[in-house]
Amino acid sequence: MELIKSVQEREWMVASQILNEVVSWLEAQGTPLWENEQVSVEGLKNNYQLNELYFLKESSEIFGLVFMQETDPFFWPEIDSEDTLFVHKLCLRRGIKGRGFGANALNLIKSHAKALGKRWIRLDCDDRQPLHKFYTSNGFKLVDFKKIGKYNVARYQANC
Repeated sequence: MELIKSVQEREWMVASQILNEVVSWLEAQGTPLWENEQVSVEGLKNNYQLNELYFLKESSEIFGLVFMQETDPFFWPEIDSEDTLFVHKLCLRRGIKGRGFGANALNLIKSHAKALGKRWIRLDCDDRQPLHKFYTSNGFKLVDFKKIGKYNVARYQANC
């Protein structure tokens, strides 16, 4: 499994397609999360830089993505140190669920952060029990729950 940094403009479309798969799946489950506008190419470009987009690959197949940022003033305004990598929209294609890819993805992200000299990985997620279980079982500690804008989020952190 590899973590591949995005370098081509056309990769915005690939990211949007993967995220839209998850949006559709969550809506079908009755647990919507992101809105289509947020995961459109334009929505992604409004919130991230191309060099913050990483794809998760196994062999030659892309099975997920993640955005990693050096700062996060929206969800973590109190963190201004350079020792943190902020993770957003960690997303795996539905066909690989239950095969350990999520845990492997988190390990790749931790290794990447450590190689960058970071001490912490911090993320926010929707306040949902399966997400709490996933992150805590992979070494993340719950920091707090917050209402940020229209979002009810759980904020987690882990050492690299």
